[in-house]
Amino acid sequence: MKNRQVNVLLEALQEERTQRLVDLEAAHLRERELRALATEATVATKGALLAQEEASHSRAEINGLRATVRCSTKLLHTSEKEYLAMHKELETTQLQLLETRRKLIASTNDVAVWTDRYNQAMVDLHMAQMKLTQSTIGASAKESALMRGYGVVFAEADGEAVNIQRNPFHCVKKGGLDNKC
Repeated sequence: MKNRQVNVLLEALQEERTQRLVDLEAAHLRERELRALATEATVATKGALLAQEEASHSRAEINGLRATVRCSTKLLHTSEKEYLAMHKELETTQLQLLETRRKLIASTNDVAVWTDRYNQAMVDLHMAQMKLTQSTIGASAKESALMRGYGVVFAEADGEAVNIQRNPFHCVKKGGLDNKC
C-alpha cells in the first residue's frame, strides 16, 4: 500500500516537473520575443533620432518625429516592464523546480528506506522458515524414533542434530532372562 502511494507521489512529481519544463520553455520563448521587441524599439528610437537631425529644417516634421520618439520610448518602457516581469516569473519557476526536485529526492529516500525494511523483513522471514523446518525435521525424527521404541534426548542445543540412542527400551535385561532384540 505504501509503495502504491509512493508511486502515485512520484508520478505526480514527474507530471509537475514536466509541466514546469513546458512553462519554462514558453517563458524563454516570450523572453526572446520581448528581446526582439526591445531591439526593434531601440532601432526605431535610433532611427527616429537620425530622422530628427535630418528634418530639423521643417517644424512640422520635427513635431512628428518627436511623437514617434515618445511612442518608441513608451514601447521600450512597456517591453522593459514585461521583460522584468518575465524574468521574475522565471526565477519563481526555477525556485518551484528546485523545491520539486528536493521533494522528489526526499520521496526517493523514503522509498529506499521502505525497500530496505521490506528486504530485512524477507530475510527474517526466511530465517524463521529455516528454523521452523529444522525444528519440524527434528520433531519428526524424534517421533519416528519413539514410535520404534528408541530413546530420544529432548534437551538439545539449537542447530544440533537429534540424538537417538541405539538400544531400544524393550531390550532391557530382566533378572537373568536373555531378551534379544
